[in-house]
Amino acid sequence: MNQQIVYINKSEDTIIVQDKEVVYQDTLENYIVDGGTAIPEYIQSLDYCLETKLRMLNGERIEVETEHGAEAIAYANALIDTAQTLYNKQYERRNPPQPEHEEPELSPEEKEKQELEEQIWENKDYLNDTDYAVIKCIECGLDLDTEYPGLKAKRQEARDAINAAEVQVASLDDAIAAKEA
Repeated sequence: MNQQIVYINKSEDTIIVQDKEVVYQDTLENYIVDGGTAIPEYIQSLDYCLETKLRMLNGERIEVETEHGAEAIAYANALIDTAQTLYNKQYERRNPPQPEHEEPELSPEEKEKQELEEQIWENKDYLNDTDYAVIKCIECGLDLDTEYPGLKAKRQEARDAINAAEVQVASLDDAIAAKEA
């Protein structure tokens, strides 16, 4: 697959341009879109392989001296030189960039609810992160206040904040539902 090839056949509506590993294959109409130029009128079919020196124009073997020979050879070489560009344009055409997904604008109540839910999760994470200390003290018969001064009060503050935020979230849910109804 390490060849440099051009194959054009207008009756089959096909163009193939290969430059080593890069292969561009499409319809002639799409080639015009990707390449920005039409295939010359004198070309009905073109088989060209740089390595084997196969040069066929409209079913006839061509050389530089034959009619349109030099033009067809130069055209084929130019196509090979642009194989990567053609391939990239084909890829872009087939895979257009997706528009960025825009989040819908949240109402003030929805924004407040979102902030409260984040606070709830932060406090729950804190409780989860400090559970080890409580478990350690229970299992080892240690006094929590002695081993971890202030932890008990901070954990109670986190639980109180969670409870208060959950009440506010429920109230906001009711307000949001009422607005939507």
